[in-house]
Amino acid sequence: MAIELRKKNGRLLPYFYGRYYLHNRAKVINTGVRWQGAPPASMRDCGDTAFEQARQRAAAVLQRRRSEALAAAPAAGRGASSGTPPCRPLPLGGMLERVRAADAVRHCSSSWVTWKHRLLEDFAAWAAAQALQTPEQVSRSAAEAYLNRLREPDSKGRRRTAKTLRTMKTVLAQAFTLVLEPHSDNPFKAVRILPDSGDHVVNRTPLDASEIQRLLKAAESDPLACDLIVAGLSTGLRRGDVCRLRWEQVDLERGALRLVTAKTGASLTLPVLPRLREVLQHRAGLRSDGCVHVFPEAEALLRENPGGLTWRVKKIFTQAFAAPGQLEHGITAAIKAVTQSRRRIGVRAASTYDFHALRTTFVTLAINGGVSLDKVRALTGHKTVELVLRHYFKPKASELAAELVRALPGVLTGG
Repeated sequence: MAIELRKKNGRLLPYFYGRYYLHNRAKVINTGVRWQGAPPASMRDCGDTAFEQARQRAAAVLQRRRSEALAAAPAAGRGASSGTPPCRPLPLGGMLERVRAADAVRHCSSSWVTWKHRLLEDFAAWAAAQALQTPEQVSRSAAEAYLNRLREPDSKGRRRTAKTLRTMKTVLAQAFTLVLEPHSDNPFKAVRILPDSGDHVVNRTPLDASEIQRLLKAAESDPLACDLIVAGLSTGLRRGDVCRLRWEQVDLERGALRLVTAKTGASLTLPVLPRLREVLQHRAGLRSDGCVHVFPEAEALLRENPGGLTWRVKKIFTQAFAAPGQLEHGITAAIKAVTQSRRRIGVRAASTYDFHALRTTFVTLAINGGVSLDKVRALTGHKTVELVLRHYFKPKASELAAELVRALPGVLTGG
């Protein structure tokens, strides 16, 4: 369902209109509710208080009219004439089953699927307590109320970041898309997550050339981790895409990798750099009959023990960059000291050195080396340049200072 404003001769009509679908046919009604206040530029955005209160009244009218139409449709013989049973609202519990069925055909990590399903179960329990039984009964105000509940601190006093809340909102919006009628209003899509005092983004730390050498030197003790690190640095691929890389996606003759990313579904064509070619040729020599993955050990670890794979990569970072004395207290304590940022009160410590740091390094070095932002975006599969700049391009202050000294006049730089 959707609430709309309509125009005639370039001017807004005074009433809210509503659109709903009955047996796959669109119905548009005049709700009889006048809009008030200041309408937003887009109905996906929020207007002022008076406008939103009027919109809620119109939504209630639309919900009632649609329910009446659904109840009257079988009595009028509409379902019987076509041989198709009348549509019945799907309960919120059934939404989770739809999501599970959709996840079954995707290559998602078990930890991500578990986290997502727990979120949907929590929402269904919360909605039941609010007497909301079907997705159609969930309004935007209800969606906002649930997300505001997620903002509250947990038992340890920790709060979710705006980024985490946006991820939760996206999961819920996608779930509603699976069960709502086509073109109906998705209550979660219109909700905006605004941080209390600006997003606090903790970025992975990009490596320079000498640090890459130190990392690869430390990785010699773990051949699998070394191969994965070379692949990550050479392609900028996420961990899952590297671990699940298949031989059918590798074209050594043309020197290219062609794949579709698991997270965003972006189609990528990546050049095979010399160091990566050495790894792939070595792996090809070890390939057994029927083996479809380039790194079969990593693919198995990602399915069965992803935490163990994370630990092995972080161990290499720790061995490469630990300060004197940090390893004396054991590798686990050293990993925490080296690879995690200092956390603010109430915020979980973020990882700064892990496999994703290889992606940050790839992007930063490529842009610093003169590769255009559009080409970098094509190589990484990001949808916007803003995402690249916000989360991945993180040049060091010393590098920026050297470039500014070369670019600015001597009267400013002292040259």
